[in-house]
Amino acid sequence: MEQKKKLLDLVRDSMRLKHYSRKTEKAYIAKIKEYIIFNGKKHPSELNETHIREYLNYLVKERNVSGSTQDQALFAILFCYKTLGIKLRRINNIERSKRKKRIPEVFSSEEALKVISFLKMESKLMSQIMFGSGLRLNEVCSLRIKDIDFGNNRIIVHSGKGDKDRVVILPQLIIPDLKLQIQHCQIVYSRNAMNSNYAGVILPDGIANKYPGAAISFEWFYLFPARNLICEINKQYHIHDSLLQKQVKWAIKKSGINKAASCHTFRHSFATVSLINVMDIRTLQELLGHNSIRTTQVYLHILPANQAVSPLDLKNSFSQLRKVI
Repeated sequence: MEQKKKLLDLVRDSMRLKHYSRKTEKAYIAKIKEYIIFNGKKHPSELNETHIREYLNYLVKERNVSGSTQDQALFAILFCYKTLGIKLRRINNIERSKRKKRIPEVFSSEEALKVISFLKMESKLMSQIMFGSGLRLNEVCSLRIKDIDFGNNRIIVHSGKGDKDRVVILPQLIIPDLKLQIQHCQIVYSRNAMNSNYAGVILPDGIANKYPGAAISFEWFYLFPARNLICEINKQYHIHDSLLQKQVKWAIKKSGINKAASCHTFRHSFATVSLINVMDIRTLQELLGHNSIRTTQVYLHILPANQAVSPLDLKNSFSQLRKVI
């Protein structure tokens, strides 16, 4: 007799069938667990709309979470009930966390290049791609050989946020370094092939069935491979994002730039520098992979401070000020 699957395993299977990212899967599972624990470890089938509302209100009133975190908790719970085949009525009287407008931290071009100058090898190249092409951290880590299109001067981002594909700029400056990185990948690829237990690279859902040889083909190999294979399954994965995060944090500190910056600041900086150089906002929306133009418009709030001139910096202002004093 087949053993009945546990709730969280059912949710994981359903998310993978719908091609949700592993990060979303991890976040949803955590929120569902928290919801169950909040309600005395009762199975969701024993709970209803009132319990969901109480949990969501608790997040805002007691935990003071952001609106996006509360939304994520709601979507996770709704997905759980949908997986169980339970229809819910409308959930009313939810205390909503007020969304606060935040201006993203950005580097100037000079600051970005200064931070990058302190980085070496793969970390330097990955940071150049984030700043030069606007990629997210996980997107640059998971690039594959086939995603670099030298012939058409573009990088193809597969399964980005929201499981969407998009095309971005390939900076001409980094082409020689990219070709050297691909040569390095060829060495790692050949070394792996000598291992009789090697099972290829991790592939997106469905690709392994559609293209049986893809896992061991060079074009599907990661552009930034991890140093070691995953022991349990003898498969190649990409470099872990935490390694780049640590390197960039170190470089920011070393550069003496006093900003609460991170890897994602390169993406913000790509957007603002592009707008300063009169890139059309719709084009920028496509390059960044935003669903809504409103998400892209946040960068417009940064521009006036960059482009406006202070009255004190106007011609002759300083000399006139000296006369008054």
